Amino acid sequence: MANDVDLNCEPHFASSTNSNGNTAPDLILSPNPTYGEISLKLKNFPNGIYHLILYNSFGQEIKRIEKTSSGRSSEVMNMDASVLPPGNYWLSIQSEYLSKTIPFTCLR
Repeated sequence: MANDVDLNCEPHFASSTNSNGNTAPDLILSPNPTYGEISLKLKNFPNGIYHLILYNSFGQEIKRIEKTSSGRSSEVMNMDASVLPPGNYWLSIQSEYLSKTIPFTCLR
C-alpha cells in the first residue's frame, strides 16, 4: 500500500564538498528508475526545516515528512520505496527558501 512508504529518512553525513565552489542547493535522487531503496543527496542546503513530499502520477500527495538540515555541504538520506506500486512519482523538497521537485520511476 502506497501510504506505507518509509520516508523516515535519517540523515547520514558525508564529507564531500562541492568542488566548483557553487553553493546553490541541489537535490540528487538515485538510482532512477528504482526497484526499492532510493538515495537522496542534499548538497549545500542551509540549516533549516524542510518538507519532503511524495506525489503519485496523479499529483496526489502520498506522504509528507519534516526533516532538519544540519547545514553541512552534503547529507545523504535513504528512502525505502519498495512498497510503492510500479509507476511514476515526484519527490519534492520545500522550505521557506526553496522548492525543488524530482521525478522518479518505480519498477518491479
